[in-house]
Amino acid sequence: MTLRFVFIIVATVLCAPLVSCKDQDDTPVKQEIISSKDTKKSDSTAKKPPEKKKDDKPKHAVLGWVEHVVVSGTDMKTKAKLDSGAKTSSVNAEIIKTFKRDDKKFVLFRITLDDDTEDTLEREIVRWVKIKTKKGGTIRRPVVIMSLCLDGTTIKGEVNLAERGHFLYPLLIGRNMLKDRVLIDPSKTFVSKPACKK
Repeated sequence: MTLRFVFIIVATVLCAPLVSCKDQDDTPVKQEIISSKDTKKSDSTAKKPPEKKKDDKPKHAVLGWVEHVVVSGTDMKTKAKLDSGAKTSSVNAEIIKTFKRDDKKFVLFRITLDDDTEDTLEREIVRWVKIKTKKGGTIRRPVVIMSLCLDGTTIKGEVNLAERGHFLYPLLIGRNMLKDRVLIDPSKTFVSKPACKK
């Protein structure tokens, strides 16, 4: 056996484990890199929890069961009862006359509020209602659209023109004008100030 042949055998024996070790060492490193990429990919594609939508609805004002109110279009300030038990708002009014104009029905009426403050207004009649009287009968009264200033906000809605002279408060604000706007605290009165922009 020559020295050259012995050298080839020794070189072959020594290099074989190195190749094997190289292959074994490379595989885990390669797998580790793939695993890291997969983790990042899964993190980026993971679904985020849905964001909670903000409530855009306006908050209800909490007012007392009696508040000061200004009748829009006039300088008349009065005490008004806020009554969630009443469907439609009502104001103390004296009917002067009803008439037609341009095929529409109108009413001329006088409202009397606190301290005998009076003002004469004209409004289109939107409908008629029957109101119960003390004697047990009913009376037919017109309903008009009016605007009121309550808690710095102008609210608009149907108001029936009733005889409320025998009531403590000449103006009653019912559900039709309170809904989605006001919550009533029965333990309080005069919480707000009727200051609306003209």
